[in-house]
Amino acid sequence: GFVAPPRTRMVGQYAVDRLAALGEGPSWSDVVAENPHLPGQRKRIRLYDVPRGATGERREQVIRTAQREYYLTSGLKHPGVVAPEDFFDDPQAGPALVFAYDAASVRLDRWLAANVETISLERRLDVLRQLAEILKYAHGRGVTHRALSPMQVFVNETSTGAVRVSVRDWQTGREDPGFDRGTTTPPPNLL
Repeated sequence: GFVAPPRTRMVGQYAVDRLAALGEGPSWSDVVAENPHLPGQRKRIRLYDVPRGATGERREQVIRTAQREYYLTSGLKHPGVVAPEDFFDDPQAGPALVFAYDAASVRLDRWLAANVETISLERRLDVLRQLAEILKYAHGRGVTHRALSPMQVFVNETSTGAVRVSVRDWQTGREDPGFDRGTTTPPPNLL
């Protein structure tokens, strides 16, 4: 007889590979997903967990958490701010955010541990400078991260040997309620 194929969770056009876990938080997990129509087109998907049997109120709370990160970073256009590209909500599986995927990015704590003997002072200062620029940019637009640690900072060594720093996981961030994102004059230096 007919045997139904196993159901693959889709987030937009991306097939989620639950075995390719990249990280997790208290209510989400990050996985790699690929567009089956464009082999090699991969994204990082943040799957938010809606507990089985959750009340409608609890489900809405999880959706608001995902939307919060999406909206909080939507106005931040900086190469060091990792912002979601899209938001999806599957009534059965829950909300998900779609991010660019960079297989070469490494968490700062892991990068430091793997390279502790070889990282020059200049390179260390460059990482700190880039991180300060990212935070200055976000703070200048009224957004603070509020959970920054080496686990949210990622480092990518490019083919030219340069280092690129980025900051992820803005879901616990805060937008200054008195800040108008439409203004062209940033608030006073917050760093």
